[in-house]
Amino acid sequence: MHERTITPISLPTGPGQDPVLINIKAASQMMGVTPATIYARLKAKVPGFPQPVRLSSRCTRFRRREVVAYVESLTGEAAT
Repeated sequence: MHERTITPISLPTGPGQDPVLINIKAASQMMGVTPATIYARLKAKVPGFPQPVRLSSRCTRFRRREVVAYVESLTGEAAT
């Protein structure tokens, strides 16, 4: 059997640093909607809606900067 070498990924986690990828719960909180609404908008192919990044068959994340940009495009304000 072959051994796999796994290289850990380090994401910024210190004070003042935001993660690059966020889970659907964090994305839904930033957008002010439920995860079910996010899935519905993905299925409906809403123009400009952030597309998920599939890391594995059971792990999907969103690019934080795309979520922030989407929220700002809707509200015209800076999102945190």
